[in-house]
Amino acid sequence: MVNEEVFKLLAEKNGMISTRMAEKHGINPMVLTRMVKSGELERVTRGLYVKAGDFEDEFATVQHKLRRGIFSHDTALFLHGVTDYTPSQYDLTFPRGYHSKLFADLLVRPHFQISTFYQLGVITLETSMGQAVKVYDLEKTICDVVRDPQTDSDVMIQAVRQYVRRQDKNLQRLMKYAKILSVEKKLRPYIEVLL
Repeated sequence: MVNEEVFKLLAEKNGMISTRMAEKHGINPMVLTRMVKSGELERVTRGLYVKAGDFEDEFATVQHKLRRGIFSHDTALFLHGVTDYTPSQYDLTFPRGYHSKLFADLLVRPHFQISTFYQLGVITLETSMGQAVKVYDLEKTICDVVRDPQTDSDVMIQAVRQYVRRQDKNLQRLMKYAKILSVEKKLRPYIEVLL
């Protein structure tokens, strides 16, 4: 039964699937449409579905709508678990020159970087709901918040403090990124005091 295949795929993908995923698994997109009409699925947004009654993962939804966006700054700090501050908007970084009418609707605070910086330190991380999203690694995120004059200083200091305490920190990578992003002089005193 095709519906069972859809539910199996939903279970494998932590409760959220896209039309593209379904097609890769041999499921016709019309099956998803039919399941929405019958009340078995809910359409979160164009091309993205959850089982009826389940919650959507807002991080995955935002990134699905803005595919070129990479979670960064305060949102990345939150996803990495180094801040207790819950962002009221989503920070995403895009290639310089990218624009979307969806920024305001999705509560996105966009950041723009040249391609060299945009591609630096991109990883995949699971949200608390188990969805894989693109985010900058912790070292690139720390450099970005230190570099951004709009970052709240308390948030930045807490993030650097939490970073230094982590077992998985990579100080060599952090300082390499700091040099590339021209924040080495600004970041080094914080690291030296906290180590």
